[in-house]
Parts: sequence; structure tokens; C-alpha cells
Amino acid sequence: MSDAPDSPSSQGPPPRPLAALILAMAAILLMGLSLRIPTISLSPLLPSMMDDTGHGRPSFHS
Repeated sequence: MSDAPDSPSSQGPPPRPLAALILAMAAILLMGLSLRIPTISLSPLLPSMMDDTGHGRPSFHS
């Protein structure tokens, strides 16, 4: 066993290219933006959807 600084066991993982990091960050950003719009646009429609379907109303049985 040698303690040479260029031996594979003494070095950490190889550095990742900057382009891969930028691509990963862009993919995460685009996924977040694409999921934001449907989630936000649903809340104003909930009262009319509840009225149309009858869900969310308390039911009283006598």
C-alpha cells in the first residue's frame, strides 16, 4: 500500500461538472413551477364544486 497522493483510495469522489448542477437545478425549478399553478387555481373553485357535488355539507338525520 502506498501513501501516494494520486492513489484512487486517498481521493474523494470526482468533481461533478458545473453543467450537471445547473441542469439539475433548472429541472427542479421547472417541476416546482409546473405544480404550483394547478394547486393554487383549485382553491377558488372548491366552494362551487362542493355545492355541485353535495360534499362538505353537514347531514342531519332525524
